[in-house]
Order: sequence, then structure tokens, then C-alpha cells
Amino acid sequence: METRLRATLYNRDDCNAAIRGQKISGSLGLKVQRFAVIRGIRHHDGFAHELRGVLPEFTRALNARAIMSGVIPEINDSTEIPYCIWYPEPPSQETLRNLVKRYPNMIYHAARSCAVAGYFDLYSELQVLPEVHVAAEARDASLARKNKGSEAIYEQIMSNHVKFEIMNDYDRSVNLENPRPAHLNGDTAVFSDLTARMLPAGVETHDSDTRGIVRLVDHIEWADKEYNTYNHFNITEDMGIDDHSCGAEPLASFWPLLYSPLPADLPPVNKDNLILSAAYSGNVDRYVRLRRPQRIEQEFHAIILGIYKHPLWARWWSTQVPDLPDKRDEVSIRRAINARRIISDDITCITPSTPEWLVPHRIWWPCVASRMTYVRLAQKRPDMLESCLRACIVADYEDAWDEVLIGSSDGPNDSKTTRLSKVVSSRIYAEAKDSSNPHYLNDINSLGTARVEKLEAGMYYLDDMHTARWMYTPRSTAQRFVIKDKPFVLTSGERGSDGIPDEPGNLGFTIFGMDAIGLDNKTWERLSLIEVGDMYNILDARDLST
Repeated sequence: METRLRATLYNRDDCNAAIRGQKISGSLGLKVQRFAVIRGIRHHDGFAHELRGVLPEFTRALNARAIMSGVIPEINDSTEIPYCIWYPEPPSQETLRNLVKRYPNMIYHAARSCAVAGYFDLYSELQVLPEVHVAAEARDASLARKNKGSEAIYEQIMSNHVKFEIMNDYDRSVNLENPRPAHLNGDTAVFSDLTARMLPAGVETHDSDTRGIVRLVDHIEWADKEYNTYNHFNITEDMGIDDHSCGAEPLASFWPLLYSPLPADLPPVNKDNLILSAAYSGNVDRYVRLRRPQRIEQEFHAIILGIYKHPLWARWWSTQVPDLPDKRDEVSIRRAINARRIISDDITCITPSTPEWLVPHRIWWPCVASRMTYVRLAQKRPDMLESCLRACIVADYEDAWDEVLIGSSDGPNDSKTTRLSKVVSSRIYAEAKDSSNPHYLNDINSLGTARVEKLEAGMYYLDDMHTARWMYTPRSTAQRFVIKDKPFVLTSGERGSDGIPDEPGNLGFTIFGMDAIGLDNKTWERLSLIEVGDMYNILDARDLST
């Protein structure tokens, strides 16, 4: 067993055999193989009993399976208490009664199992506080499986003026000592969600070469991260892997909540798009209420865009990250905050001692600062001269451009040319070419043909050639489409620089296009993405039918 726990060789057949409860994987040093074994234990009574005591997660899975099979196991330690004892099947009422008698600290596990199974009488006997996860589970069983007992449990909980959060599906904890008043907030992995399954990610290799092992380990780490992007929760501790993939049907649509006030208790929706909407629009109240303990996909990029566009959002985030952060995401956030402050005409955030990695470069989008701000900033931080000159072109501050280059006093034109020669870049050149004012390009052309040709050539090697015209001008060539489950399609910027994600310029069409097409349109049964032409065809067909 010790050898197996150290082994990190992925084998797809081994993985599938464990999932089906046929054989324990030979390489338990991989998370994916352990997930497969746990899945096998939960779904196949009698499988892998020899793993009891080997690892806490195996013991918890065996205890959960035993309870679901009507057996009360010997639980010797808190690390052996399973969190989810209702999937893939809830225990019987008698088993739950005996469980609570023997382990009173599992009373909310039992209450939630009652909500899944619809044991209204037993739920009432338990006399527990009205708990939001139990309520969400009861609502799910009522709507998805038309369970009348679950409906009665849900109505009883919701009739209380105050509800509490005692369970936590993110970290699989139960806090009996300090119940917290709460609302239903989309933080429950309900039974219907657990029916979604996914194929495990892995690579099969028998390469014993050291370099091959390194490549395998890198892939394993990547695969483990990938599981977390599929699921915010892991209450079954198997990450929902299976020998096939299938989705869970949502019980309600998030779309109306994108543009409506949030109710105190969220309906049964996946709130991820609501989180992205709150971040992108800079809505602090919505974001603080909705966000999950770990950021979801695209959330970081929505945060950065929101900071650039909304001063109040930037101000709030300035209280959330250190002034001198050391984490990569926090560095990017602080740099975006500094950019927002500069374009709001506050340069106190930039001092001579501000580290270079916190100094922003794109200080002219989504709006420009005053001319004096760029002049003062160039004086304060000479290493920001290039950024300030580019901002002057974008804002068409001709006098500020000259002042930055020659100083506030009238100086000889050759000194202007000399300073421009030292700082001019292909980015400045590209911006000057795009400007309707020839002043800037004339100054650059005065540097000579050879220098200009070099700048021209350098434009083709830039990673970021988004000039002001590109950033500000609506692009009629932009593709318009509706993705039913993803209204926010953001492209990530370069994390280590001032790269800013592309805005969801498609958002307007997405919102109103979805209204025009309709959530219940049968087109969604065969398509998940609808373009403008498709929408007009749908509308034309609808007009003909009426």
C-alpha cells in the first residue's frame, strides 16, 4: 500500500476500473486515481474496504457508503466524519434516527438527507434550526423530482423570519457552535448538481526517463487544477469524475437576475455569471454578496476591467490588497488601481520610490486625465515619460506633449528632438500615426528616415498594438453572437504587464438578443451559440408563423 500511495503513473483502465468498483487503482499517488477510488466506494457497497484507515478521505467515503447502506460505522475521529451522506442515495429514516442518536453532531447531515429524500416527519422530529443548505436541498428535490415531502420541508424553513448557515459546502464543515444568520445565496451543491459527471483528465505514459517523469508530474498538477475549474464544490470528495461526461440541468435561468434587483433568497441558479457581471460593472454590494471563496474562471479579468472603468470599484479594491503586494494577482490589481487613480488626476499613488512593477503604462483608457496630470507625472517619474507622451497623443494635448519634451520654459527645438530620440518607441510611433493631429508624427519624422524606418519595423513585433483608435472606436467587424450560458466572454490580458482583457463588446447584443430569441426557444436544444444572422432567421420564421 505504501508503494501504491507513492506511485504516480496514470492508467486510464485502472481509473475506470476503480470508478466502476472493480479494482483499486495501482497509482494512488495521483489525485485523479484517488478520486476514482472514492467514486467507486460511494457507488459500490463492499468495494475497497481494505482502504479503511489508509487515508482520511478513503475512510470518510467508506463511512458515507456504510450509512447510505443502512450501517452505522465506528467513527473514531472528526477527520472520519463524512460530509455528504445523501449521494448517490440518501439513507433510510431509521438509519438517520440511529445515526443522530449515536453521533448527535451529525444532526444537520441527517436533516439535509431528509430534505433530499422528503422525510418531512423525521425532519420535524430533529428540531433543527432553519438552515439554508437544507432549504436549498429541499427546494431542489421539490422542483427537480417533484418530492412533496421535500416541498413541505422547504416551506417550513422559508416560513421562518430568520434562517441560518451552519453547513459549508466549500470546505465541508459544520459549525454547530456559531450559527450565522443567512439567506439562500447559491452556495449549495444540491443533489441535482452532483449528477453532473466528467471524464478524468490524465496522460498514460510508461516513460521511465527522468525528463518523462517531470513532464508527467507537470501534467498531473495541471490536471488537478483543471478539476477545480469544473466544480466550486467537492462535497463527495471525488470531484464528480466518472467514465463518461454529462451535465446537470439548471432549474432556473440566471439571465433575468443580470438586470433585475437580487431577491433576498436567490432562486436555484448558477450564480457565476452574476459574479462576473458584478465585477465588470463595479457593483461592490452585489460582488461582496455573491463571490465565492475562490475566484471563478474569468473573474480576475472582470475585476481588472471594472477597476479601469469604475473609480468607486477601484477605491474599494484599494482596501482589499496591500500597498506593496507580493502575490501576482494582487500586483496586477494594485497596478490597475494606480492607473485608475492617474486617469482620475490623482498621482499621489506614484512616488519616486514606487516599485517599477506597480507603475502602470496604459494611463489613457478608458478616459484621459487632464493635461497637467501627464506633465506632472513625467516630471515626477522620468521612467514614465513614454507613457505620458503616448497619453498626450491619445488626448491630443499638443501643448502638454511639447512641455513634457522641452520643459515648461521655452527651450531650443534641438533639445526637444534629443529628448524625443531617447524615449520614442514603436508604440508612440503607432499612436502618432493613428492621430488626426500631424504634430506628433511631424516631431517623430524630424528624427530622420532611418529612425522612422526602425520604428515602423518594430511595430510588427509588439505584443500589444491596441492604439487609442482601436480601444475607443466601435468596431463594426466585431462578431455578434449569443452564448446561452456565457454572456461574458473576456479575453485575458498579459498577466505580467498592463495587458487589459478585451471588453465583452458583444454584451449588448447578448442581453437584448437573448430577449429577442427567448430562453425557451427550441433552437437552444441544438445550438448553444446563435449569431446575428441566426437571430434574424428565427425572428423571420416567428413573424411568418403569426
